[in-house]
Amino acid sequence: WEFAGLATPETRYGSPGKRMQLEIAVDLVPCQTGTGQCMNARPVRWEMNTLQSCLGDWQVLPNGIEGYKHTPGRHEIVAVDAYTLTKRPSKGPSNVYVMQWMVVSVIPSLKKLPDCPVSSR
Repeated sequence: WEFAGLATPETRYGSPGKRMQLEIAVDLVPCQTGTGQCMNARPVRWEMNTLQSCLGDWQVLPNGIEGYKHTPGRHEIVAVDAYTLTKRPSKGPSNVYVMQWMVVSVIPSLKKLPDCPVSSR
């Protein structure tokens, strides 16, 4: 028998991950490099005392989310572990996201989730 191990994300990215949830935009957006299409995402924070969601600012994810496949036309929120790269490429992103599980996946409705109040970001 021969067993082959796989490096954990903590080992591959050189830092412990931080659990968070990201809302994925329904449509892809142009990448900041000017070539191709990228995912657009923003952090979601759930206020436990009111059970309301609070959304952060949109950010383009040039490397996407490891383990996640974007489904155009679907509104999705995913739980991810975010890793800060210790050996960051000179022009690359400073974070890598690894999917843990799907939180919400629906066809969008007309109802919009509220943005975070500036004081609670």
